[in-house]
Amino acid sequence: MIAEASNLCSEAASVRTAATAEQQKIHAKFNNIVKAFNTYMDSVGPFLEQV
Repeated sequence: MIAEASNLCSEAASVRTAATAEQQKIHAKFNNIVKAFNTYMDSVGPFLEQV
């Protein structure tokens, strides 16, 4: 019984670690997209103001 509980705790910790890594990966991609969008808007913004 204790071994089963220990295995479940270990599995939960492993899943948590994997989920945290995936969240960090997604967050980094999001930051890259926002940065690219801001760069695009900085270059297009002055043109749009002229129109």
